[in-house]
Amino acid sequence: MNDINKITLIGTGLIGASLGLAIKKFIPNIEIIGFDLDKKNLTYSKNIRAIDQTALSIEDSVMDSGLVILSVPIREMKDIFLQIKDVVRKNCIISDTGSTKKDVLAWSEEIFSNDVNFVGGHPMAGGETSGPELARSDLFEGRKYCVISSSSSSDFAVNSLVDIIERINAVPFFIDPDEHDSLVAGISHLPHLLSVFLVNTTVSDNAWKDLNRLAATGYESVSRLASGDVIMHKDICLTNQKHICLWLDKLVGEINYLKDILEKDPNNSTELIEYFSNAKKERDKWLSNFNQKHGNNKIIEDSTQVGMIQYLLGSVILKNIKRLFKRSSD
Repeated sequence: MNDINKITLIGTGLIGASLGLAIKKFIPNIEIIGFDLDKKNLTYSKNIRAIDQTALSIEDSVMDSGLVILSVPIREMKDIFLQIKDVVRKNCIISDTGSTKKDVLAWSEEIFSNDVNFVGGHPMAGGETSGPELARSDLFEGRKYCVISSSSSSDFAVNSLVDIIERINAVPFFIDPDEHDSLVAGISHLPHLLSVFLVNTTVSDNAWKDLNRLAATGYESVSRLASGDVIMHKDICLTNQKHICLWLDKLVGEINYLKDILEKDPNNSTELIEYFSNAKKERDKWLSNFNQKHGNNKIIEDSTQVGMIQYLLGSVILKNIKRLFKRSSD
């Protein structure tokens, strides 16, 4: 590998610890230093051998490392950049795993000197829960790992990061920072907000006591992402306001479209079936393609769980949709 024999992981939650496990599995000769303000996370990560050594300070953690990867809330990154800028070695590569990129790259260009290489990163993996207890060495296998170059990124730095990404069996995906933030707002940030909307809408209703008693697998499935890290999602919203608001406008348009269908004709089953059938068709096609490409990390759906469409429409309409698709395929 490109001249890197020591890596520092700042942040040893799910992503940081999983990176450590994956690197130790596929590149065992690399020494990994860990730093985390949460000492429980740090100790646990060392116990599962996601890191080799812990550092007493953030400055000590980065000394002599060829690559430093930050897996921390986005709005903490600027302060960390300021803390390490004078102690990282010349030509050090610095990367991150944050969910938004435009602000992070701007901070890196403002703070780091020309002999430090910043290359943004964002693995499209993870979950609504965090912590090294859930870390897996195969978390990134087959998954896209976004690579976002900055003005300070040398070819050596980009190639070195890509080499590690490929060796942990992830798939490098080169993308512009603004385009990255726009796309992930739709497929990552908006789903979390939908989950939050559902929970806040239902628990604020006067009938929540009874709703709470009746809620089951459908509610659990759709509300799952609301259990995500609050600080992380606060930072995501505050560093990607423009794109999230654009996607929220699209969502409001969809809500109003469905509301208009229901209000203009309460018995308009044809238009409803067409609307929901299109969503089912597109989602099933996406899921099939996803699972074909992702092998061990494919999505296995529990057949006992009620899906979004059944949760919203009930089993009768869902059966009619299935009959419609069966007739069209005969």
